[in-house]
Amino acid sequence: MPLNIPTGEIVFIDANIFYYHFVSLPGLSIACKHFLHRIEQGEITGVTATVVFAEAQHKVILAEAVQKYGLSPQGLVRRLTQTTGLLAGLSHHRIVPSTVVAMHVRIEPLTMAILQQAADLSVTHELLTNDAALLAHMQALGITHLATNDDDFDKVTGITVWKPR
Repeated sequence: MPLNIPTGEIVFIDANIFYYHFVSLPGLSIACKHFLHRIEQGEITGVTATVVFAEAQHKVILAEAVQKYGLSPQGLVRRLTQTTGLLAGLSHHRIVPSTVVAMHVRIEPLTMAILQQAADLSVTHELLTNDAALLAHMQALGITHLATNDDDFDKVTGITVWKPR
């Protein structure tokens, strides 16, 4: 379902939505920018979690490294951490926190209770840890709308998945 979330709803935001906002990808970026603008304007309420937000910022720094240095995505993390000076030359990811705060997205903390629930949800829904933690946050907060581009959530019952495509 496209990101046409009805006005007044509360929606949990996955990392890829933020990523598409900060990294230009035809089609996806425009839809995500419009969606996040609706949150900024107060039409809908956006919520995410620290673990999701950290994943988004991580993806932005990797994308900048690929673009700036022409590096292959394969083995990128290892090269960035083992080659002196590469990380110091990256800056785009630094605007991510202040930009998201200015959008009025509520960011929920990752707790041990969420991690414990995520461990169960990981097995139940065959989700990796961060996706299971996202789902645990949604359940704890009573949120049933999810903005994501991740097809893994399509199999989860009880939520409505909204995608930028």
